Amino acid sequence: MSSSSSSIELNKIIHNSSPSNKSPKRANDTGFEYDFSQTYDSKYDYSRIMGDQQIQQQPYQRKNSNSGNTKESRIKLLISLAIGIVCGYFLFHLELNIRLHNVKNATDLYIKDYQSSDFYTRNPLLEGSNPFDHMVTYKRLIEAFPYREEDAKSANNKNIIQMWLKEDEIIGSKHKVDYMTNEENKLKDIPYEEHRNTWTEKNPDYNYKLYTFKEINDIFKEAFENTVPEVLETYKLLPHIILKSDLGRYFLLYLFGGVYADIDTLCQNPIDTWYDNVDTSKFDIGVTVSIEDDINRDDWMNSMPRRVELLQWAFKGNKRHHYWALLISKIVETTYRAKYEGKLAPWSSYQGSVDKCAGVNILDWTGPGVFTDAFVEYVNLIDGIEITDIEFEKSYGMKIFDEVRGPDTEVAKPDSAWVYTWKGLIALKGPRVINDLLVLPYAFEAPKTCDPVEDIGHLCYIHHSYSGAWKKDN
Repeated sequence: MSSSSSSIELNKIIHNSSPSNKSPKRANDTGFEYDFSQTYDSKYDYSRIMGDQQIQQQPYQRKNSNSGNTKESRIKLLISLAIGIVCGYFLFHLELNIRLHNVKNATDLYIKDYQSSDFYTRNPLLEGSNPFDHMVTYKRLIEAFPYREEDAKSANNKNIIQMWLKEDEIIGSKHKVDYMTNEENKLKDIPYEEHRNTWTEKNPDYNYKLYTFKEINDIFKEAFENTVPEVLETYKLLPHIILKSDLGRYFLLYLFGGVYADIDTLCQNPIDTWYDNVDTSKFDIGVTVSIEDDINRDDWMNSMPRRVELLQWAFKGNKRHHYWALLISKIVETTYRAKYEGKLAPWSSYQGSVDKCAGVNILDWTGPGVFTDAFVEYVNLIDGIEITDIEFEKSYGMKIFDEVRGPDTEVAKPDSAWVYTWKGLIALKGPRVINDLLVLPYAFEAPKTCDPVEDIGHLCYIHHSYSGAWKKDN
């Protein structure tokens, strides 16, 4: 090749590689376009064609090239990081989708773990059970203990039920005390005798029974071991005496019906004078509960577990009523989920021995939180809700709100199909009847919120001393 032709060829190369000329851009898989001419290092092509003499001309060109490369390197680094973040995001969700494809939901995973356990495989009565879904347990309970017509008769629910927490061995618990078989001796060392006597004195036609944990253990085993064993297992799993006490009072009402009240309560008025017994021609009441607090503030959660809360240290109801079954079922689910997640420990603001993140709030587990939740949920299970408000001329402690504060319904319970929420329990001026459920406004808080001079004074049925024994570590 002649020198003139070499010069022409060289000029073509230099001309084509000049930054002023735009070279074609090519899109990569991400959709970004790269200008490959800007990342092309011309030194090596020049060397092959021009030899050492042309390399001497490179310092100025290489300086510009290095400056461009530094800028382009930064751009490429940022692009790479962006691509990495995007890919990581999609890979994470891809893995999650694969897991959800293999396991429909968290409950399925729990079922898999539960049904492979020795507890499940050795007991044929557990076939079809799923303690991680309270609605499954609920259906199993109402099938095992159907709510019959005779169960709704008041004559079959004339019981006064109380409990003593520290009397004897508790199933599945480390707390043990000698059991006294003699009924007279059993009651001898139990406190609040004066309080307990008000129940028997004002209600002579009622069957009064104070249960020890030894008796509760035996009844629990007899009732559930061969019917709904996961309920008995839940009772065994509960790690604290107050949790067992809560579940115990619910299942005693479920099995026997009547009135439950803590032993530090005073009966102010005879049970037969309570509103649900006054005019039975209008309403056939199956469950009677009372408002404990109605906190119309934005900081309500600092005082109570729910914006409006039902108390559970006293209540009344028919045996085998489905509300008790739903309440018990929700506690079963919470207990099994806590066990699966390694959080089988009670937490409360009164007890600092358990990390909040490592346990379950006592009030939500078995206390007034779940008691209130179960009530609202049960109302929504009723086919054809009927609400009747009984307003009295005067109401001490009645709540009238200009503006209702509290969580949005969808936040509190995302099931938008619910037609009845916590807002159906607020600002009660008198009793509210919801089908066969009766909600009383502070009726079990006498004389804390009731004045006997007021017309509503006769609704003040019970006084609570609030000894708070459960707040201590037992």
